[in-house]
Amino acid sequence: MNTLFTVLLSALPLAAGWAVHVRWLTRCLHTARRDPLTGLHTRDGFTRRATALLKDPRAVVVLADVDKFKQINDTHGHAAGDALLKATADRLAHHVGRTGVAGRLGGDEFAAVLIDDHGTAADMLAVLHGVLARPVEGQDPAVRTTVSLGWVRAADFPGDDLSALLRRADEAMYAAKQARTGTRRAGLGRLFVTLAGRRAGRTGARTDAPVVGGGGMKSQPLAAVDVWRPVMEAAGYRCQCTGSCGNEHAKTGGRCPREHDAYTSKHGHLIRLMAAPADPLTPQAKAVALPVGELRAWCPECHTAAARRAHSTGPVDDAPALFDL
Repeated sequence: MNTLFTVLLSALPLAAGWAVHVRWLTRCLHTARRDPLTGLHTRDGFTRRATALLKDPRAVVVLADVDKFKQINDTHGHAAGDALLKATADRLAHHVGRTGVAGRLGGDEFAAVLIDDHGTAADMLAVLHGVLARPVEGQDPAVRTTVSLGWVRAADFPGDDLSALLRRADEAMYAAKQARTGTRRAGLGRLFVTLAGRRAGRTGARTDAPVVGGGGMKSQPLAAVDVWRPVMEAAGYRCQCTGSCGNEHAKTGGRCPREHDAYTSKHGHLIRLMAAPADPLTPQAKAVALPVGELRAWCPECHTAAARRAHSTGPVDDAPALFDL
């Protein structure tokens, strides 16, 4: 008995040392999963928590991207840019609440998974968009911008994992940014050809999807390429709007100048054209049956504006059009 007691007593320092080491490793792991600037989860920490939340049928995945962030940095300095990111993170985390999770995926891009208890995600995110546009406390009032939000209900795509849902939210966010609508819900069956869940034109995206015309390799949709490509080739990979959006495009011969995979300006956003009916109010069920010859190339901004002008009796559904990128 004395021998056993002596052995156990001698092992106590070693056990205590291991316990301290385990606690230290746990703290290090927790720190590594938190972004040092914003305090939000990093991608790894976010992925773990978000994956668990997706088991709840009420889960909504949100992708947020700060608009004109480079311009803020260039004009007001990196300290102001950091303050803007911190404010965005704090507001996003507060809005998501303890039942959800928010993370910083990198740069000016954030993601969140929230639990929509009452089926009011669209209204919630509209409010969040307004909150994120407020000036940053303690900074010059000019240090402010908007944040484009794309979102998707996990229940709409039961076969999708977190990566696929983030891709859908990312595409919706891009469409919202292009059309300047603030927020947009992901439509059905529209994903870019991408790698590692990144939209074409963003870091990590696949760029080897060949499309002939317009200066070499071009991005293309994952589905319905056989319909989308002939429309783009016939249009020369340029938007075919000739004024139905309300802009006469007088400086460019009466036709929208936006081209697929081009930028809106030096520091602007990449343009993705979509194939959709000439009539922007054509129901999607009818649009699916239309032949290629009755589709045209649209940039998201012209399509949204044309639909709003054509719709005189009620709100226009901003959901992406058929074969939208």
